[in-house]
Amino acid sequence: MKGTFKFKHPIHVQGELVKELEYDSEKVTNEAYLRALADTSTANSKNSTVAIMPQADYTLLLNMGALLLTASNPGRGITSETFKLLRGADNSQLLNLGYLFIVAADGEETQDNSEEPSAATPSVSTPAPETSAT
Repeated sequence: MKGTFKFKHPIHVQGELVKELEYDSEKVTNEAYLRALADTSTANSKNSTVAIMPQADYTLLLNMGALLLTASNPGRGITSETFKLLRGADNSQLLNLGYLFIVAADGEETQDNSEEPSAATPSVSTPAPETSAT
């Protein structure tokens, strides 16, 4: 998953006004991913929040969005703390980015573009099973 996060309210990082950040999910390491999960667990235990599904855990989604942007922009001074400066619609945009990262909604890694049906797909010529009328 690649793209550009465009800030509605640009932020300052190390004296630079940042209006947008590129992201690439392939730059997220396992170590960074696990650290973001641990940070989420710590935050949730302090707030006594428990989400049944990861997609409903807003802290997780915000952390994953921040992780994606941080991992994709090394050397720019961007950390998870940077995203505490967000306001307004940028918060929702970061949450949505985290959601897309968690569920891999872009389909790049999971989409099968082959023309062949899967083994579990019945052929069009497969006859329907007969039912007995008793």
